[in-house]
Amino acid sequence: MTADDARRVEETVRKIPLPSYVSGFNVEFAETWDGDPGVWISFELLDGSIPSDKEVLRTTLSEMNALVRRTQDDLFKVLPDRWPYVGFTRAPDTTSMRLLS
Repeated sequence: MTADDARRVEETVRKIPLPSYVSGFNVEFAETWDGDPGVWISFELLDGSIPSDKEVLRTTLSEMNALVRRTQDDLFKVLPDRWPYVGFTRAPDTTSMRLLS
């Protein structure tokens, strides 16, 4: 992984329109268990952003799946030698962080 690879990945993901319930993303470069190069994109979901209504949830899941596919497709174009793994995680709760002294 080079600095240019990292820049291209970040620029590519930043160009993708994110749904309102996604607050940002993290990028990690690593190898898979069998040594293949990969890039992991983790989209951060806002607390309370996953609806409980089944119809709304179905639409949200469809949007999330479309975001995964779009991210993978776009990353294959700029970094074809790394498999893009895309997932979702909760955004960090900065209000509960405290400094240890």
